[in-house]
This record gives sequence, C-alpha cells and structure tokens, in this order.
Amino acid sequence: MSNQKINVEDEIVVEAYKAAQTTPDILIIGSPGGDGANGQPGPSGVDGKAGKNASCNWATGCYDGSNGSAGTGGGDGSEGTDGGDGDDARTASIYIGELVGTVFVDGRGGTGGSGGNGGAGGKGGTGGNGGNGSVSGAYSRDAYSGGAGGNGGDGKNGGAGGKGGDGAKVTIGYGKLDDGAQFIPNATASKAGEGGPGGIGGEGGSGGSAGSGSGGSIGANGKAGSSGKTGQAGRSGGRPSNFDIKQGSPPS
Repeated sequence: MSNQKINVEDEIVVEAYKAAQTTPDILIIGSPGGDGANGQPGPSGVDGKAGKNASCNWATGCYDGSNGSAGTGGGDGSEGTDGGDGDDARTASIYIGELVGTVFVDGRGGTGGSGGNGGAGGKGGTGGNGGNGSVSGAYSRDAYSGGAGGNGGDGKNGGAGGKGGDGAKVTIGYGKLDDGAQFIPNATASKAGEGGPGGIGGEGGSGGSAGSGSGGSIGANGKAGSSGKTGQAGRSGGRPSNFDIKQGSPPS
C-alpha cells in the first residue's frame, strides 16, 4: 500500500459509497460566500385628489367644478447586491498511525453566495374622481372627468451569484492499515451561487371615476412597470481538491 493513491472513481470506491455512509468523517471545506442583500421595494404613488362639484342656481348661475387630479407614479425598486465568492479550502496534512475501518474524507471550496432579489416597483397612485355636474333651471354644468392613474414603478435586477471557491491539496499519511481498512476521498467541485430573481413591476393605478351627471369620462388607468432581470449565476464553480493518500511518516 506504500504511496498508493485512491481515486474516488475506482469501482471499489464507488461501491463502498453505495454500501456505506456518505456523510464524511473528515471534511475540509472553504467558507461559503455570503448571500447578497435584497433590493428595497419602490414607494407607492400618491392618489389624486377628487375634483370640486359644480353648483348651479336660478338666481346667480353656476359655479364651476373641476376634474379629478392624476395619481403620481410609483417609485422604482432598488437592485439586489451580488453574492460573495466562496473561500478556497486550506491545504491540509493528516496522519493516522493505524486505521481500523473506513474513513470518508471530503474536500472542496466554499459555495458561492446567492445574489439578492431585485426590489419590486411601487404601485401607481389612483386618479381622483371628477366633480359632479349640476342643473338648475336654464343653468347647467356637465359632470367632470376623473384623473388618470399613475404608472407603476419598475422592478430592478437581481444581484449576481458568487464564484465557488477552489479545493486544496489534502495529504493523508498512515502507518498501518488493518484488514479491510481504507480511506475513501470525495473530491467534489464547489458550486457557484445563483443569481437573484428580478423584482416585479408595480401595478398601474386605476383612473378616477367621472362625476355624476352627463358628460365627464373615467380617467385612464396607469401602466404597469417593467420587471427586472434575474442576476447572472456565479462565474464558475471551484476546482476540486487533490488528494494524496500514502503510507509514510507523520508530517514534520
């Protein structure tokens, strides 16, 4: 067994993984990257004000009313921030004087952090209702129109995921292997972080209703804001760890 290197792809090792535990006895791993912060939602728009009602009488005529005012647009959300890169695993040296049974060893870099979600757009404000019309004798005023609803704010993009950290060289030395004893290494590559989803666009505000009486129209509804894009996944996963398992002296 001197200077023997064990490959996780060897048939005997694959069968050992199927038959025995998969949780490693020894885990050498880099710290995961932190997740990005979520973007803030945009503020809602301000509702429009109702219009004044008209007032007519036979003696003095009419006082005019007014249309409802438009609602203001919702604010845009803010963008999610990027996830952090996973840390590289540290080089490790392990010595076991005599091994009894099977030891599973896993080594990889830290997983990249996920990007933050994009902030949603704010809802547009509702348009104000139009003022009512009025009739008295020969005098009259038509109803007034409602104000337009405000447009919804735009959702913003999600943050990008972080890169996976690299594995490191892991050296395992031993003095003696008992019958059936073995080291089973698992050199998996760390994963890159996922990109955060984009924020949805805000709803458009409803138009105000027309005042009572003839004439006057309902205000136009505001348009919905556009949605943000999903952030890009991390640039790449990390390189897998490299295992060197051999009989030898303890590391100096």
